Amino acid sequence: MPTIQERIQDQAIAMSEGIDEWLDGWVDDPKSFDPNGFDLKAHLKKVQPTQAHARKMRTMWEMELTDFDDLERMPTKGQLAKMSELDADLWDQLKEGYSHLKKADIAKKRKAVDAINAELDFIIDQAKATRKPRKPKQRSATKVVEKLKFSKADPKYSLASIDPTLIVGATELWVFNVKSRKLGKYIASNVDPKGLGRDGTGLSVKGTTIIGFDENTSIQKTLRKPADQLKEFKNSGKVALRKFMDEIATTDTKLNGRCNPDTVLLKVV
Repeated sequence: MPTIQERIQDQAIAMSEGIDEWLDGWVDDPKSFDPNGFDLKAHLKKVQPTQAHARKMRTMWEMELTDFDDLERMPTKGQLAKMSELDADLWDQLKEGYSHLKKADIAKKRKAVDAINAELDFIIDQAKATRKPRKPKQRSATKVVEKLKFSKADPKYSLASIDPTLIVGATELWVFNVKSRKLGKYIASNVDPKGLGRDGTGLSVKGTTIIGFDENTSIQKTLRKPADQLKEFKNSGKVALRKFMDEIATTDTKLNGRCNPDTVLLKVV
C-alpha cells in the first residue's frame, strides 16, 4: 500500500503531464520553442494542485536549472587542470551533455521553468496565507510547575506550601524565603479590576522561575520578627493583605522570579 507521500508524488506527476508535453517541445526543437506558449494559469486551475502537490511539482525541474547554473560557472582549462580527475570529468560530462545547445536555447528553457515555479510558488504562498494558525498546545498546570523548586514545608515557622499549580493564572502570589526571612508578593502584570490579567494569563511558571509578574510592583521585604509577622499574615484576609506590605517597616526590594528550596509558597489570590 503506497504511503501518503507516494500518493502525492504520483498525483503531482499526473498533474504535470500537460506541462511536460509543452517542455518536450524544447527538447525536440529548442530553436522554435516558445517559453510563453503555454497557459500555465489555466492548466493549474484545471488540475487544482494543493500546496503539497505544488512542492512536489517544483522539484521536477530543479535539477535541470542546477545544470544551467553550473554551465554559467564552467571552470577554465587552468582550473580544471588543478581539480581531481573525478571532478574534472564531471564538469566535462556536463559540458558535453549540453554542447548541442546555444545559450539562447538554454535561456528559453530557463524562462519557461522560472514561469512554472513562479506559479507554483504562488499556490504555496497562497496556502500559507489562508491556512489557519495552529493553536499552541495547552500544557496542564501540573506540567507547567513540574520543575519549580520550593520548600514543601518548614517546621521552624510551621509553614506549608500551597499546591504550586494554583500559581498558574493567579493575580498574586505570596512567598517567604526561610533563609533570608524575606516576604515577597508577586503581582501579575496588567491586572484588571476583575482580578484577571488583561492578557488572560496571570502568573505562570517557566522552569524554576515565576513569570508574568509586574517587575515594578512585585516586591519583597525582610521580616524582623518573622514568627509573629507570619502568624499575622496567616490570619489576614484579602482586604488586610492589601496593606500588609505597607506595614512592614523595612526597605523593599524587587523580586526576580527565581524560587529555590528555601522558598515557601504561602498564598495565591
